[in-house]
Parts: sequence; C-alpha cells; structure tokens
Amino acid sequence: MSKVAPLDLGLNAQYPSLLAGIIPDCNVADRTVQFLQSQPILIYGAGRAGKVLFRLFTYFGIQTQALVDKRHHPIGSIDGVPVKTPQYLREIDLQTNPLIVLGAGGMQLAEMIAQDLAGLNCSLDYINGVYLTFILQFQECSLRAKNKEYPDVAQCASYHGKPHKCPIFCEHVESLALRDNPVERGARASLNSVGYQLGAVRTIQCEHCLEAVPLLDSSKRLSRETIVKDLRKLLSSCKFLHRLDIVGGEPFSHPEITESIQNILTIPKIGYVAVFTNGTRLPRAELCDVLRSDRVYVSVSDYGECLPAKVRKTIAVTLGIFNNQGLKILSYPDRYWVDISGFEKYHTPDAEHVVNFSHCFLAACHRMYEGTLHHCAYQCNGVKPGKFAKKDAVDIHTKTTKELITELNDFDRTPFIKACRYCNIPKGVKAVITGKQIVDKAFRL
Repeated sequence: MSKVAPLDLGLNAQYPSLLAGIIPDCNVADRTVQFLQSQPILIYGAGRAGKVLFRLFTYFGIQTQALVDKRHHPIGSIDGVPVKTPQYLREIDLQTNPLIVLGAGGMQLAEMIAQDLAGLNCSLDYINGVYLTFILQFQECSLRAKNKEYPDVAQCASYHGKPHKCPIFCEHVESLALRDNPVERGARASLNSVGYQLGAVRTIQCEHCLEAVPLLDSSKRLSRETIVKDLRKLLSSCKFLHRLDIVGGEPFSHPEITESIQNILTIPKIGYVAVFTNGTRLPRAELCDVLRSDRVYVSVSDYGECLPAKVRKTIAVTLGIFNNQGLKILSYPDRYWVDISGFEKYHTPDAEHVVNFSHCFLAACHRMYEGTLHHCAYQCNGVKPGKFAKKDAVDIHTKTTKELITELNDFDRTPFIKACRYCNIPKGVKAVITGKQIVDKAFRL
C-alpha cells in the first residue's frame, strides 16, 4: 500500500501560509528541490496540473522518469517524456524506488488519485502535488521577480485554485490595475476574488454541471448597468479585487458583453478579468479588441467528444480567432470532470465540513448575481431553484460601506457554509463523462 512521504508534511505546513498571503520559508523550498533532484520521480496525472509540475521540475533540474495517466494513449508523451498507463506502476523495477507526485489541481482530485494508487496495490511513497506546485511556483516567481520578470496572468491562473493572495502575484496585478486606474486605498475588506454571473443563457446543456445551470431560468440576463453598479458597490468596500471572473451561462451570448468588459476595466481596484466561454459563439472584432488587454484572459472550457460535430467545429473556429487575434487563452482539454450537485442533504459532522471547505476547489469561486454574493457557484445556483435556503450570503446593496466591510470580512472567514450539507464532496466526488449532454435539450447556436 502506498503511503504519504514525510516530505509532504513539511509542504502541508507551508501551503496555508502562502494562501494567506504570507511568504513561505524559502529554506523549505530549497530543501524540497534538493530532495527531489536526488530521487527518481513519477508524476501521476498528465493533465493541466501534471504539466505545470513537469514544467516546474524541468526549471529546477528535477528529472521526471515518466508521467502516468488513465488517458495516456491520446497524450503519448510530453517533451519527450513518456506518459504511461497506471498499470505501469505494477511493472516498474521497485528497486529504483521512485517517488510518485500527485499531479492534481485540487485536493479532491488528489484524493481520487490516491484512491487509484490504493486500488493498484502500489507500495511506492507519494507526495501531494497541490502543495508542491504552489511552493515551487512561488520559488520560481521569486527568482524571476528579482529581475522584474513576471508571468502573465494566464499562467498564474493555470495553477491557482484558491483566492489569489500570493504576494508576488498581488504586487504584479495591482501595478497593472493602478497603472490604468490610479486610486488611493484605505482600510477595506480583504475579499480578493469574485466571479460575476451575467445570467444563465447557455448554448449547451451538460448533464453533470458543477454550477447546476440547466436548473435555472435560461432567459434572464443582467444589464450592463446592473453589472457595473454591483461591482462598484462591492469595490467600495474592498481593498483590492485581484481577480474577477466573468461567467454566464455563456458570456459571449450577452448582447452587451463588449461594453460590459470595457466598463469593468475602468473600475478602480480590479486586477485582472477572466472571461469564461465554451467557445460556441464566435467573438466579434470589437470584442477581441477589448479582450486583448493585458489585464484580460479568456478561459475556454473543453467539453470533449460528447458535443455534436457541428458544435465542435464552431469551437475550433473560435479558438482560431483567439489565436489569430493574439489573445491570452487557457484551454483545458484534459480536465477531469466530477459531479457534486446531488442536492441531497447529508448528515456529515461539522468538523468534517470545515476540512472539506478549506480544501474545496469551488470554495474560491465566489459568485455574485443581482447584488448578492455567494461563496460558490453551487451555492448560488442551488438557491435560485429552491434546492436549499439562502444562507451565508451577502446582499451588498442593503448595507452601508462600513457594514459591508464587516460582512465581507466575516464572509472571508467562514469555516463552511450550509450549502456544504447538500454537496457530494463530503461523501467523495467521482469522475463523470466529460461534457455529457442532456439529450432532450436543444443546442442554441
């Protein structure tokens, strides 16, 4: 039976400090690199997180013997290093005693990979790549920052899964925002990452939707005036919003998307803007002009082969336009999909909810819709159809600036929310078919 390597415990101690905006102990990072340089390494996971780890290992001179992934066949290799089937772990020479690094972008996925290792009866030690990625990435950025070299915001977003409090990242995006919108900052709330939901108009219908969008009224969109009003009110009580996500349904179907992003970029104290699209709506030239800002990137969801050929063709054309226009894009064709939205109430102890919430990959995905701030998309879109009561949310327009500062700070310190009782994560998430569509729903192209 594989077990957690002792190194993992030291990384575990550094991880929460970094997420709280505290500079980690560089000596721990140095010792970690030295240890890994002396070990044969296998990365379990060749998706987004595994590739980030592989790049970091290469940068620090850590040799990767191979990567392992269930989807090894379509990947083949990464920069000449082979991607093997999980069965490879039963075939390798155990005398070399390689160390397995879990290439996971979140704690729930790391737990799923650890379960896979247990099912293989693998006796090799492993460490959690979630912790390792943050520590090594911070170390690399620290070295580069000495020469005023910063990664673009899309690279930061490719591995950040929690609120963006890395000191180097914050300094960089603040300088970009303050360049465009100079402003004096006083004592305000520490909330620094929010997703704004424009509506629920969608062009595809995923059966396993993390945000439960198919349950919502698909005809409603918020106006540009409402969007800007909400964000200005929120920012009046925040020190700085380092990341703002623009989500739909499908944002590119919003008739005022170009003007909305233009207006958002003029609001003081917003760092960078991430626009999430499924790529099924072709972007107009004027929209591409706005998206070309160095404070904007576009995240393109990849729904795999479940979509009809016509829809996949449209997405390919959209990606071509983005590339031709020189936009910063992220696309995750190798992302694991999990289903959390059972809406069945579980009687899990509060202490377990606290642990799950601190590790939850959605807990950083705060959602604002029509003046109400929710902790995550699952909570936001579970309240609307009445799946559970509206709790642990902030109605920003009913509060004075002083009251809102207090409520936002309390919001940021919440140990877990009532919606956690209706989420599948406490009982263990399971992988589902990527982008499986609801067959009785029509595509809206």
